Amino acid sequence: MNAHAQAAPAVLMIRPKHFGFNSQTASSNAFQQDDGQNKQITQKLALQEFDDFVHKLRQAKINVIVMEDTDEPAKPDAVFPNNWVSFHSDGSVLLYPMYSESRRHERSVDILLALQEQYHFDIKRVINLSKFEDEGHYLEGTGSMVFDYEHKVLYANYSPRTAKSLLDRVSEQFGLELIVFHAFDNQNLPIYHTNVIMSVGSGYCVLCEEVIRNQSELQQVKQKLVSTGHEIISITFKQARQFVGNVFEVSSQDGNLYLAMSQTAFDAYTTTQIRQIKQYASPLFGHIPTIEQYGGGSARCMMAGLYLPKMD
Repeated sequence: MNAHAQAAPAVLMIRPKHFGFNSQTASSNAFQQDDGQNKQITQKLALQEFDDFVHKLRQAKINVIVMEDTDEPAKPDAVFPNNWVSFHSDGSVLLYPMYSESRRHERSVDILLALQEQYHFDIKRVINLSKFEDEGHYLEGTGSMVFDYEHKVLYANYSPRTAKSLLDRVSEQFGLELIVFHAFDNQNLPIYHTNVIMSVGSGYCVLCEEVIRNQSELQQVKQKLVSTGHEIISITFKQARQFVGNVFEVSSQDGNLYLAMSQTAFDAYTTTQIRQIKQYASPLFGHIPTIEQYGGGSARCMMAGLYLPKMD
């Protein structure tokens, strides 16, 4: 493994056509809010935020592959591809079972074909777990799971969107050590996705410790992080609500490491936390408040890391 094995060398982002509040996902995502704003206005604002964020990433020489969302059927959460697909350095692609019926339309073979044919990524196999939706078992990609690729560890918190049986399958498939825990918000509800409370980078980890109330589970998580050489940057749940945990490490084409995040998240970090992050990666942020408010996800959710090898 090279020193930057953890950072994504490229990212897939989906330019939305029908972005908006999704009532199907809101029941288990306390981060979503709806103030009844006109849908056309919401879509227009989200599109501007998306384009501006892509521009900032590309200015930093990050390889961003943008695919256009299809017009039909309408997919309000298409801007969050990391939930339905993940791309791995051995050439594997995983397709995931989604909790919300409306989100199942996001899975796209056309996108996989375009990555092969237009961008020459070498997809060696596709592992399709979506059939488990029929059994009521869900696993929402790198929302449900946080991978430590370099040290072959998989972190996940239980929620209605994260089934233990499927975590076992993924960890066995890739030979990963599985660290599973329970995390709850201040209403005592399970945190819907692991990636809003945790992000593993190269030599550091952003972690919301206070939501892991079982002390033996918390100690297991922390001990594994420390033993694999990570400095833990501890955030509060109040900060997590401002998407401070929903951040993603990417590497630029000239080898620099960046921690991609939203303006909301950057503003919510303390000066000390930013100083800690800067020892490892440069914060890179975009202004995406509409996407955060109505979608309930932030910068991490908007990026599917492209770890796939390139064709010879």
